[in-house]
Order: sequence, then C-alpha cells, then structure tokens
Amino acid sequence: MENEKVEYKKSLATIDEILQSVTAFANTFGGEVYVGINDDGSTAGVSIGKNTIENLTKDISRDIDPKINISIKLLEKEDKKIILISVPSSSMKPHFFRGVAYQRLGKSNVKLSSRQLEDMIIKRALSLHDVDSLNLNIKMSDLRDDLVKEYVKEIGKKYQNLANTIRTLGLGEEEQILPSAVLFFGQNPKMFFPLYGVKCAIFKENDMLAIRDFSDPIYSMLNQVILFIKQSIPSSIKFEGIKRVDESAIPDVVIREALINALINADYTLDATIYIKITQDVIEIKNAGVLPSPLTLDELEKPHISKPRNRRIAGLCHEIKWIEHWGEGTLKIFKEMRRRGLGVEFSEFNGYFSVTLHTKELPLTDRQNILFKFVQDKKRATVKELSSLGIPARTIRLELASLSKRGLIKKSGKGKLTYYQTE
Repeated sequence: MENEKVEYKKSLATIDEILQSVTAFANTFGGEVYVGINDDGSTAGVSIGKNTIENLTKDISRDIDPKINISIKLLEKEDKKIILISVPSSSMKPHFFRGVAYQRLGKSNVKLSSRQLEDMIIKRALSLHDVDSLNLNIKMSDLRDDLVKEYVKEIGKKYQNLANTIRTLGLGEEEQILPSAVLFFGQNPKMFFPLYGVKCAIFKENDMLAIRDFSDPIYSMLNQVILFIKQSIPSSIKFEGIKRVDESAIPDVVIREALINALINADYTLDATIYIKITQDVIEIKNAGVLPSPLTLDELEKPHISKPRNRRIAGLCHEIKWIEHWGEGTLKIFKEMRRRGLGVEFSEFNGYFSVTLHTKELPLTDRQNILFKFVQDKKRATVKELSSLGIPARTIRLELASLSKRGLIKKSGKGKLTYYQTE
C-alpha cells in the first residue's frame, strides 16, 4: 500500500506527479515510485518502448534541481512490466521540481514552507562538504579488519569485533557505515571515491621526471607518502660531535603536518585527490576545499580555532596522536620553517587550498636587504626611523611584515611605540 515511502502510479502519462514524488522522497526519507501499479495495489503494467527508460531518466535529470542519484529498474509482475524508481534521502536537499520543493507527508506530496526551505539550505551549507554528509552504501565487508585491529591496539583500546569497534569509534552502525570509515580503513576507497588518493609528481624545471600514485586507506597510506617525499627532496649533512646526521631539506614534522592537514580538510565531495608537486625548490601540497568561514589565510600563522572539514577523520587522527592540539598544525609549520630560514605560503585558488614549502632559503630583495641591515645595525628601529631611507611608510610596513613572516625580524610594542628588531 502507498505510504510515506511508497508511491503507485498507473502510467507514465502522470510524469509530473511522478517527478513530484521523486523530489518529495529525496527531500524527506527516501522512497520508491512504482509505475504500472494502480492506487489499490493491483497491477496495471506499463508499455515499454525502445527509449522509455532513457526518456524517463532525462526527464528526472532535466526537471529536478539539484540532480538526484536515483536508480531505475524494470520489473515483471503478473506477466506485466513495472518500472521501479528508487530514491535515496538526499544530502543535497532541498531539491526542486520546476522551481517548487516538495516533502513527503504520509501518502501526499506537500510543498515545503519558506521556513523549512531556509532550514534545509542552512543545514546543507553547514554539512555539505563533510564527507560524512554523503549517502553511500558502505558495508562492513568494505572495511579492513586488520587495519581496525591495529588502530585500536595503537590507541590502547580493546578490540572486540569489527562491528562493535566501528560503532565505538563513532563510524556508524552495521546498516549505515560512514564514508570516513572507508577512507580511513577501507578495503578499496576508490570503489566509493574513484579519484581518491595522493598523486605525487616530481619535476625538474618544466619536465616531469616521475609520478607516483598512492591509494591505500589513510591509516596505512600516510607514512608511505611521507617516506616518498623525503626520498624525493634534497638533504643536507651536519655533524653532531663526530656523528654525521642527514637532515631533510624540509623538517619531517612540517611534511607530516602539511599532509595530515590536507587529508583531514580535503573536500572529498568535490575531488578526492591530494596533489603533491615536488621540484628542486619547493613542495606544493594541494587539496580541494577552501578555508571555512570566517577563518582566513592570515589567521593560520596565529593561534586560531580549528574547524576541520571532516570531523570524524580529524577525530581519528587526534586519537592516534597524529595531531596533538586542534588548530596548531599550521603554527607548527610556520615555526619549524622559520627556524630553518625557509619560506612557506598558504593560498587558495579555484576552490583548492595549497601549502607551498620552500626547500631553499629565499633570497631577500634589494629593498628587504636595506631594511634588514638598518634594523640589524641599530638593534631596533621604528617605521619612522626607517623612513629616513627614502622608502614610503606603507611599503616599509609591507616589507617588514614579509621579513617578520620569515622569522628574520620581530615586531614588538603597540601603536606609536611599535618597533622592530632582529631575532
């Protein structure tokens, strides 16, 4: 019988009502539309031509916005053809049929109120980019029991069985396992995220020398990628007493923090690939997804509130101590790079976030050299004193900010009492 999750339609002649039901199911709890069934549940059957299913698919795709990931099957009952349209509850709600949004109430399709629309839109904006906002048919068999066992042992907890452990970790129930579970412990994350993985490319000038793809789940992939990066960048030699020590051009902790940051904050709903470009001078790590509002690029080098895009992945990383304190990853990157005299930049472009790590100390410009030497010679200097060099005050402040970011000088004091000194 018809109910809040089942709708019967006698024929495709009622296509508008069919699409209303598809929209309503997607906006509510999901459901099934049977075409070729009378209201009383008896079988009417439907005539199937060469392009019937194709045209139905086109109608749904054309008239419902945003698009819905439905499935259409052809069934037989009493030697008659029936079309079954299965509609999942959507994470992209509200959906509109020709500009109108519907919800399912009992056996009826009812227009959403303006307040309901507003609530849905706000909820989508808040959850859209967390990978766990996706509705994927993940089963327990899609997870690697050995990785879950190893993880639980590492965090000092007792392993019972896979189902109980996944539940304890907050990664879902037997019937509904969250996407973050398959990304972190999956047999094959690419089954659900075809673009998943870390793609590393090594360049010399404009020539690509090598490329390496990693697609293991996050828990087993992280150290593989870090090792590959370390082996692909130059190292320096220093001596501690008589012992020779090979030191990576970029501190290990920086590589680790930058990569973990990308894995936690990648927008897997858009592009599940982490891109790493390695050249003689820089390493660039790029992931889909920009900073969540109101966090800005400038705030990344100051103490700030952490807003990880994928909260459960962040929680798994925190539990295993891959991250120690929320929001401190970028601070650690700045601190360690400055300690080595190396440059680091965070940027956003076309929906992607990237961190660029310089393997060589950046040369100062002529103007920066003049300002740095002035501050160094005087031990401390104000902008007013530096203006005697004939450089505009606004330009001086910009250059001093750049020198400060690189850790070459330090800003102290406030207002008119602000001065700069060498570290």
